[in-house]
Amino acid sequence: MQQISDSEFAPEAPEVQALQQPVPTGSEQRQWLAWLRRPSAALRQTMFLFGVTRLLFALVTYFGYILFNAGKYSPASVGVGNLLASWDQWDAKWYLGIVQQGYHDPLQAAFFPLYPLLVKLGSLPFGDGVAYPVALVVSNIAFFFALWALRVLAEREVGPEAAARATLYLALFPTALFFFAPYNESLFVLLAVACFLALRRGQWLLAGGVALLAALTRSAGIFLVVPFAIEYAQQHGWQWRRARLDALAIILIPLGLGLYSLYCWVQFGDPLAFAHVQIHWGRTLQWPWAGLWNQLVILAHAQPASFFQAHNLLDLAATLMMIALVSLGWRRLPLAYSCYATVLLANFLLFPQAFNDALASNQRFALEVFPAFLTLGLLVRRPAIHQAIVIIFTSLLSLLTLVFITGRWLV
Repeated sequence: MQQISDSEFAPEAPEVQALQQPVPTGSEQRQWLAWLRRPSAALRQTMFLFGVTRLLFALVTYFGYILFNAGKYSPASVGVGNLLASWDQWDAKWYLGIVQQGYHDPLQAAFFPLYPLLVKLGSLPFGDGVAYPVALVVSNIAFFFALWALRVLAEREVGPEAAARATLYLALFPTALFFFAPYNESLFVLLAVACFLALRRGQWLLAGGVALLAALTRSAGIFLVVPFAIEYAQQHGWQWRRARLDALAIILIPLGLGLYSLYCWVQFGDPLAFAHVQIHWGRTLQWPWAGLWNQLVILAHAQPASFFQAHNLLDLAATLMMIALVSLGWRRLPLAYSCYATVLLANFLLFPQAFNDALASNQRFALEVFPAFLTLGLLVRRPAIHQAIVIIFTSLLSLLTLVFITGRWLV
């Protein structure tokens, strides 16, 4: 596990100063870009963290899958093919079905096209039969660059010590297994963080283009309109009369969602098919507190030591943690970060499930709220608390990975 020295938990005046630094311009931008390109301590630490967490997944997959599926004292193999395919679970099957057969079922509209498109392009030289390993490669490559981009962004915003903790917490979050699995979470986080990097440098066209791709990855990408507008206004002194032609780059963000809506209209006869099919998973618009209240009611009636009690406690804990971190972030992060985190949080609070787990998938959705991890990195300064978080996160991550690869319901 990556070690962080005790010096990182000293009073963090440099972090406070980092929050107050102006957005770089001119030569400062070029220096920052040069720093981003050359191998740095941040890059080396990111590579180490990425490698160690991938090793963790490999070990849990090998030992966990075999020991949970092999008979007691049985000399028989569980099947190398079954072992290697153990990450092909749940939503991964939807994405791989889109890669291999295209969109043909209206329910598939819930799964946005950029991730399966990248997997399809990566599979072209070999055929769709390799879509599964290619999907794993795409997810993990995207996560490596997401982790590195977040480290770069976080060092500027909250200082190097808090940045190191923030990236560590994201990589070890109990549902960070979805950054390894054939899911689109890693791609979305990469594009969202890259958008913020461009915004903070005042590169509006680049920010709009990256956000367009994010909107083609997950519907939540449309919310990048919020930090774009805030950053542009702040960097122009909140005087919109000073807005230039580059402000029009914000139009690229809804354009991404519009392109997918056009495709859904042509393919399924419904431009909002991706939203309408959410009813299949029991998601409807409700008051933001309705899901939390329903979850408490469900827990109150759940049998002790039951599946529903354990699973719903995990979803509730992840949701409350995000609410707390987003709230605390308002006093610690730049305005664009807090507003973006708030709209993401509101999005999954406003659309709870109507089934036996009102907050289902919130454990996974929490991964998208990367500003919350910046706040956590800022808040944790004592070594004992840091070590406790690492131990708890790693333990739960290993456990939930085992749940996932053995085909049991997780999120």
